Amino acid sequence: MTSVIEWIEEKIKNEYIHYFEYDKFSHFYEVGRGSFGEVIKANLANKGLVALKIISSKNSKEKLNEVNDEFVKELKLLREIDYHSNINRILGITKDSKSYILVLEYANEGNLRDYLKNNFAFLKWNYKIKMALDITNGLKFLHSKEIIHRDLHSKNILVNNGKLLIADFGLSKKLAEVTTSSMGNKMGMYEYIEPQCIKNIKYKKDKKSDIYSLGVLLWEISSGRPPFHDYYNRNLLAIHISFNNLREKPTEGTHSKYQQLYKECWDDEPKSRPNIEEVYKILNTVTVKKSKKSAKHQIPFFRLPFPPELTVEEILRSGTKDKFRSNPPNRYFIYRLAFLKELRKRTADDIAPMSKISAHVSSMWFNESTPVRDVYKELSDQVESRLKEKSVRINESYKPLSY
Repeated sequence: MTSVIEWIEEKIKNEYIHYFEYDKFSHFYEVGRGSFGEVIKANLANKGLVALKIISSKNSKEKLNEVNDEFVKELKLLREIDYHSNINRILGITKDSKSYILVLEYANEGNLRDYLKNNFAFLKWNYKIKMALDITNGLKFLHSKEIIHRDLHSKNILVNNGKLLIADFGLSKKLAEVTTSSMGNKMGMYEYIEPQCIKNIKYKKDKKSDIYSLGVLLWEISSGRPPFHDYYNRNLLAIHISFNNLREKPTEGTHSKYQQLYKECWDDEPKSRPNIEEVYKILNTVTVKKSKKSAKHQIPFFRLPFPPELTVEEILRSGTKDKFRSNPPNRYFIYRLAFLKELRKRTADDIAPMSKISAHVSSMWFNESTPVRDVYKELSDQVESRLKEKSVRINESYKPLSY
């Protein structure tokens, strides 16, 4: 009988999957961790940023076969579905000193939950409907392949250049493979999980279970916040959702047809929920009248590249030397320059007023993590060092802002 390791090595040899040498990766940064293991952002030589998914970080010998089995299951599934535009693609695999690692497409705008947190105030309804269609289109593809995800929630939906991608297929299965004892029937976030799984421990998740989770995601897109974020007792919340039919309230201004759709999706009775084809069809009929006001001065919805694509040379060529004579750059200034560079690259017409841009960038900056700020601080230090090399006079009395 072929071992898991032998199977992987054979598939690499037969070019079933591309193998990347581990020493081709650099600049590792953890972006997520859970019971499955961890996800790390890294730079891959000649390709750029990628995501590395380590199925488990445990190193015990008794866990090795279990980890390899899970790796192969997810690898096979990803190879079958990775060509769809709304599915997070697999690029190949690699191996460190401990285990094999999945190499995945990197989503440059993070997960849906963080994206809504940072950008919701700027999202228009037509774009929200596009977001809902992206997820629905990806799920429609999975269901056409008789695959159920079983763990849909806003942290498993990624945003890449404005497009939403379904990710994390660790609990996904072919419909025919699902059993009552399957761990995927019990695992998941209570806010999104099929209520029947709480009521009946032998319940098997199916396509309608994914539809329930999709309904919650549609509500989340319309509200901009996680469901039941103020409930601290998760077990009690599960009971209220499953036995008392607790659901979130509609957000003011939600399109009536959109609102009716997500309510049908999260109906307690699975048979009353629409199938994915019906959801997709209805979403395509939801139209929002465009405002008579000019669409001019709208700020595009994106997050800055990390690490920043802005270089010291570009900053020094931008005509800002004179400003630096009295005000040495600080990390926030560099952050704004990077934003403007990206904005000009994506905006063909007039750029939004500086006051609006400044407020938008400021809200993003103060939500950034320490590692992101530190990278911009390092770039700022490089600019200042270059200025000193060129003997640009720095006002010693000026103190850069610290954040």
